[in-house]
Amino acid sequence: MQEHIHSKNSWRERRGEDPTDMDRVPLLFVESVVRSFHEVQTCKLLQQLSSAWGQQSEVHAKKSGRLLLTFAYTRVYRAMILCYKIEGFDHIESRTLSREVVKEISRTIRCIDLFLLLVPKFSEEWKSVGPDDVELLQLLVNLDAPEKRLDMDSFSEIFKESEVVKLRSKYSTLLKSFTSVKLQFSDARVMEETISEPRLRSVEIVDTGKAPQTTTFWVDLLFSEKCKRLSTYFSGVVLSAIHRWKKMDPGTLTHNRILRGILNSKEELPVVGMIKTEMEAEAALLEKLRSQLRDHRQIDSLHCMEHPFDPSSKTYVVFFNDRMYTDEVVVVFG
Repeated sequence: MQEHIHSKNSWRERRGEDPTDMDRVPLLFVESVVRSFHEVQTCKLLQQLSSAWGQQSEVHAKKSGRLLLTFAYTRVYRAMILCYKIEGFDHIESRTLSREVVKEISRTIRCIDLFLLLVPKFSEEWKSVGPDDVELLQLLVNLDAPEKRLDMDSFSEIFKESEVVKLRSKYSTLLKSFTSVKLQFSDARVMEETISEPRLRSVEIVDTGKAPQTTTFWVDLLFSEKCKRLSTYFSGVVLSAIHRWKKMDPGTLTHNRILRGILNSKEELPVVGMIKTEMEAEAALLEKLRSQLRDHRQIDSLHCMEHPFDPSSKTYVVFFNDRMYTDEVVVVFG
């Protein structure tokens, strides 16, 4: 990293620029930018800078953290109740949520994760939210974060579908506040109700082998106004999404769409108009895509296509070396 920084400064010096220009921006701006980075890896890289950026990144790393949520059976209430654990936030002594603590962690929180533990080991780190504690539950509903992730796939490992339905009903307001969800395709009604929530921006569907919805259903979801990311490994979705994008007005897309799915083979790409890109000449593009995808795996191949009506709008298909499935791809629609 130091060599990289040195070479960047040398390049600036050759252009007659002061390598300390980065340090001359207002501290308020530096703090604002650093707070916007919620990925731990990015913060660690910034900490290596011997400047206000590095100092603020170090402060932010110590003050940031995440909130874990889960459900567990307790003998006290003889029911499944919500429990939480605060991780990080070194500047906050209390590990118990209150209006004041929630207000403080809201400034630097990276993410909120709700999932089920197979064998929750509760200690002083884990606190319960009583069924009558309406105020604390509402604080959790209102608490926002760069990522607010709900893992309902973990529910299926422990609960029957009837129990999941009861939990969804009891904690519906809380569950509706999440922006990202992972769930199995088991009960079509539960799935449709879950992914129809207006705050959801990211959806990951785990294939259980049951007959999925139609391909059109998933493509409609991907290009809906709210969706930013969709992961679904059902056959035909990727090609159908590319065909839909080619026919639509790309100007109607207010933000990029990211689709994780499968292709039968790379030979399908030229058929829909995709051209393989020489990656050696596109280093900057590759870094931009990795940043968008939040995926730092090595890219095996990159394919690109311009929109038929607007060449400035492009779609990229990315194959990674280390793939979850041999036919896994990631598509970025721009």
